[in-house]
Amino acid sequence: QRRSVLHNRGDKVLINVSMTKYVYERIILDKLLPDIKRRCPPEMRRATIFIQQDNASPHRISKEKIDDRCRELGIKVELYYQPSQSPDCNICDLSFFPSIQSRYFKIDNIKNIKDIIEGVKTAFRLYEVNILNRAFLSLMMNYNCILEFNGDNKYKTPHMKKQFLENRGMLPDSIRVWGRDTFNDDNDVDDTDDDADVNTDEDDDEIYNNMNIGMHDEVEWLIDEFVNDGDYFY
Repeated sequence: QRRSVLHNRGDKVLINVSMTKYVYERIILDKLLPDIKRRCPPEMRRATIFIQQDNASPHRISKEKIDDRCRELGIKVELYYQPSQSPDCNICDLSFFPSIQSRYFKIDNIKNIKDIIEGVKTAFRLYEVNILNRAFLSLMMNYNCILEFNGDNKYKTPHMKKQFLENRGMLPDSIRVWGRDTFNDDNDVDDTDDDADVNTDEDDDEIYNNMNIGMHDEVEWLIDEFVNDGDYFY
């Protein structure tokens, strides 16, 4: 290639590559899995690591290929797909990617592909672990909201006072399932009335207010008990 304002003749340059199934497999098998083994702390070597994939057609890899590669590396990995078209139900679209993006936009002097890659790496390194914990708590609260609204998405995620709890060293890794008895299989539900499943705006407001009260009770419970394990947790 000829010399340009961006590089000298003979320099290695980065080019865009279409993400095909073959390219995706090579990234997972030759780069991601070995890097997981290299970075994994010794105390977690026997733990199962979960890789979340989206539902794009090229982003598929067979479980057999993953298992064979993991046996070679001596690690345990499980694949699962994020819910289709449900950004409230997967951690990447809900919080992680937007957080990385907001940090990336604060970086100056992005001029070419190499700068973009280095900028994303810098944004990733600046991402604090405690922020990721808050993101997963928001995800769990969304699960609770979906249960409360019978699978609908007309909810508003209530506040949990994460900063308040974190400043006092009381922010948990998980939260309880609200209204556990409500979703017990032993409870009978009458589905004969079709209008019974249709919520009005007033019904939605009442549910949201009750959820905020429930979230307040949850915070008070955390303050009083400060435990985060057991059957009542995700």
